[in-house]
Amino acid sequence: MLADDAAVDNAFDDETLAAAGAGAIHVNMATISLGAAARQAERHAAAGVRYVASPVMGRPEFAAAGKLNLLVAGESDTIDALGPFLEVLGARTWRFGEEPAQANLVKIAMNYLIIHALVAMSEGISLAERHGIEAQKLVELFSETVLPGPVYSGYGSAIAGKKYLPPGFATVLGLKDLGLAGDAAAAVDLEFPTYDAISSVFKTALDNGYGDHDWASIAEVVRSQP
Repeated sequence: MLADDAAVDNAFDDETLAAAGAGAIHVNMATISLGAAARQAERHAAAGVRYVASPVMGRPEFAAAGKLNLLVAGESDTIDALGPFLEVLGARTWRFGEEPAQANLVKIAMNYLIIHALVAMSEGISLAERHGIEAQKLVELFSETVLPGPVYSGYGSAIAGKKYLPPGFATVLGLKDLGLAGDAAAAVDLEFPTYDAISSVFKTALDNGYGDHDWASIAEVVRSQP
C-alpha cells in the first residue's frame, strides 16, 4: 500500500498516465489527503484514464484472508467493472459516491475513530493496571460486551500484552493520518477539542522510539505518565 501523498504522486506520474492502455482503470488504495485525492482525480480525467479511490479497512492478516472492507468512490460504471477484482480483495465493498475523494474522506474519518479508540483503551487499561486489575481481563470484558469488534479485541490485547512488533500499522503513519483528519476538519471550519492532546501523545511516542512500532504503542506514553 502506498504510504502518503508523495508516494501516490510518484506512482501516478505523467509517464504512467501516458502509458496507460485503452480501458485501463487505476485503483488507488492509499490513505491520502483530500487535496491529493482531488489532484489525482483531475490528472486522471485530463489523461483520459479511469480512476477509482478504494482505501481499505483492515490489518495485514485481514488482507491475506481477503476480509478487508473496501471504501470505494468513483464513477458507478467503473466501479461495476471492478467487481470481480474487489470481490477477491475484500469481504465487503462500501460505495461512497461518484467523487473519488469521498472515499478518502471516509477513510480519514474511520482512522480518526480508531485513533480515539486507541487512546481510550490506553487510558482505561492504564487506569485498571494502576489499581491492580489484570489488563487482559479488562480487554476481554469490554471487547465481549459493550465494545465488540476487531479494533477493541485486537488492539486491546496488543496493549495489554505490550505486543507492538511487527507493526500492523506504524505509529508514524498514524500521526500522518491524524494530521489528515486535522486538515480535513480545518477545511470545513470544524474544531476537534481533543486533537491537540492526541497529537501530543503520538509525537511523544515517536520521540520515545515507537515510530516504527504498531500504533497501539501509544499506550506506553499513557502508561509512563507519573
